[in-house]
Amino acid sequence: MEVELMTAAIIIAAMWSVLCRINLMKHGTTKPAVFAQHAALAMGLACGLLLPPPYAKLAMSAGVLVFLLAGSKRWRFGAPQGTSKPDPLTPVQLQHAKGGVKD
Repeated sequence: MEVELMTAAIIIAAMWSVLCRINLMKHGTTKPAVFAQHAALAMGLACGLLLPPPYAKLAMSAGVLVFLLAGSKRWRFGAPQGTSKPDPLTPVQLQHAKGGVKD
């Protein structure tokens, strides 16, 4: 019983996280594929919460698979823009960023 309760709590937390992401997406700005992949993940998690254990695993696995497949085109040649760290600043850029004297 305790394991089932903990599993349900984790699934609900994951669903809440996905729904918060969807809520922050903007129509016309966010790509439709990103909406779709998050919706598929949320539906897989919801089914995982409601279905019996063997089918719950299948539903959640399918949700994760669709999530990854929907984003695979953006990740095909590396991390998409905005997901990697910026390049290090040059000494001139660093001086400017610190408020140094402009050239």
